[in-house]
Amino acid sequence: MARARDIRRSRGERGASIIIALVFLMVCATVAAVVVVGASVNSDRTRKETAEQQGYFALNSALNEAKGMWATEDPMKSLVVTVNGSTVSATANSSYADNAVANWAVQQIKDMKSGLAVTPLTVTVTGTNPNSNQALPEVTLTYEMGTSYAITITGAVDSATGYTHKLTTTIKATTSTSSPTTIDWKSQ
Repeated sequence: MARARDIRRSRGERGASIIIALVFLMVCATVAAVVVVGASVNSDRTRKETAEQQGYFALNSALNEAKGMWATEDPMKSLVVTVNGSTVSATANSSYADNAVANWAVQQIKDMKSGLAVTPLTVTVTGTNPNSNQALPEVTLTYEMGTSYAITITGAVDSATGYTHKLTTTIKATTSTSSPTTIDWKSQ
């Protein structure tokens, strides 16, 4: 009789061990699933953050390069526009007609003096990361000239992740007070 009681008791404990093992297995599987999902979400967030940073850095570099061209590269660094009444002429160390931005600046002054509306110039900048050969985000630069002949450059980038960056810089013009009036952008 005592032996029958021991057998019944050991059978009951065996069932409890299986239930405990199954609960432990379920807890371990849930923890593993949470870890895998967390790693996946973190990886996606890191990829989006990297794309956002690349977009911002590409925009900042393009804007700095665009502004720097006025101080360091011909024909823009040597461009001088002379206004004598309604006559507008330009001089530079090299031909400004072959440079879209310098040619646009001269045309804007001519249009202003003729009473025509000024028109912005839009330039799209693309590039490739030299380390990874991966395409960088496309940057759009818009040049606008104000009535004081200052040139405002607005750069924008829409990254693949949906982040939009926009930066602006202004290149001030120096205008002489004597006649004929000369305009340049050298004092940057």
